[in-house]
Amino acid sequence: MHVPFRMILTGQHQETMGLLIRQFGIKTAPVIIYDGKEVAGVGQMIFWFFICFFKIFIRSRDVFARNAAGVGYLLIHGDTASTLLGALVGRLFGLSIVHVEAGLCSKRIFDPFPEEIIRRVVAKMSDIAFCPGSWAVANLATSRSFVVNTGRNTLVDSLAIALESIKAGEGGRIDNYAVASVHRTENIFNKKRFSVILELIEEVSRQRHVVFVLHPSTQRILEKRRLMSRLRLNPNISLVARMGYFEFIGLVSRADFVITDGGGNQEELSYLGIPTLVMRTVTERSEGIGSTAVICCFERAVVNNFIASLDKFSGKAEGTSLPSPSRMIAVELKRRVDVNG
Repeated sequence: MHVPFRMILTGQHQETMGLLIRQFGIKTAPVIIYDGKEVAGVGQMIFWFFICFFKIFIRSRDVFARNAAGVGYLLIHGDTASTLLGALVGRLFGLSIVHVEAGLCSKRIFDPFPEEIIRRVVAKMSDIAFCPGSWAVANLATSRSFVVNTGRNTLVDSLAIALESIKAGEGGRIDNYAVASVHRTENIFNKKRFSVILELIEEVSRQRHVVFVLHPSTQRILEKRRLMSRLRLNPNISLVARMGYFEFIGLVSRADFVITDGGGNQEELSYLGIPTLVMRTVTERSEGIGSTAVICCFERAVVNNFIASLDKFSGKAEGTSLPSPSRMIAVELKRRVDVNG
């Protein structure tokens, strides 16, 4: 099955995107909109947004493709600033907006921020919504979009490819460590909350060695607030730069447990059966909650109880063997492209 497409890069995960493209064997040359320094702050994000919008506006014929009938689809994913950018420019240029991972919501408009707002805005602008489960479908009951239930998120396909490539987890978890990954806007830019998160990670380090994976934005905040030395002086915390997807999956698949504020991580780890401490007060995803994952609400007692009862959350893997959501999406888009000539 062949569906002609253009891959548009807006600078997200700039440092690791080249590695991702190679690891997943993507041969299509990307259309690069932004190749500057990766955004690591709110001010930079605003500047990035307008730069990308302007570049897409003046290069629209190079960026967007349409068939002979003038029909084109713009596929966007998730809840990032790139998702919102794609929806806006797609609407501006008359493309049909296709939202993958649609229908997720926390029911709290400002938590997480700005992701929840982005999801709600994009939901109103989308023409086709690919939802990763019946819960997400129900959230779009009043939507104008054509809704398709893919059963699970396309993330499960990425995970399956990574596991096949690196043979992650063979022989079980061989080292006694935890992994921490914290990067969400509402966490790292809230000084008080971020301080609590660091204290909780330090608390965990008294019981397990912690491998703290630093996103560029997280590292920038740690350096700005002069907190890096405090973490470096802790012999039970290892600071590592954000790595490629395959490498990260290899790392977390062998961990005793993972501390994260990422919804994608929460979902990936539910498929792997890895106990997960979600560093948030609410999540837009249902995967893992009550089986592999606990929302800690930044409470020390919850963290300690979680570590004390890891066996309760371990080994309940949802697996990656069900029908491919990515293939379902490709088939539907191929059908539409063929019908519209």
